[in-house]
Amino acid sequence: MDPILSISTMLNSADMFYITIVNGHKPFVMPTKIKLFRNNRILFAVEKYSYEHTLMIERPRLSVVAAISHDRSLIYEGTVAFVEDEELTRVILRRVPDLKRYYNELTGKTLQWFYLSNPSAYLQYTIGERQRIL
Repeated sequence: MDPILSISTMLNSADMFYITIVNGHKPFVMPTKIKLFRNNRILFAVEKYSYEHTLMIERPRLSVVAAISHDRSLIYEGTVAFVEDEELTRVILRRVPDLKRYYNELTGKTLQWFYLSNPSAYLQYTIGERQRIL
């Protein structure tokens, strides 16, 4: 299986995953489940013009972390590359209708999509072992 597709499948199986950005020596962690797989890219979304979005512009290197099982986690990291595509937002709003309460014309809020360029990925085991998968 293609490594990027394998990583996307692992993220799908996780209850939640976390976008982590290091801001100085303080990590910023944001839980999310907003993800799409398109054109061999894993696309994530944050609220456009939010603190998270601004932080990504200032510090574009980030990690996505997910607990895959009781003894291993996926660490997927790279440099943020923003994507302007309203169709992605329409797709996720059809799949997750509850998001329409937050992202609509009335609230004025929208999603900013991104993927990780030059990614790497590891499986981190609780015993300290790390296995590179990308």
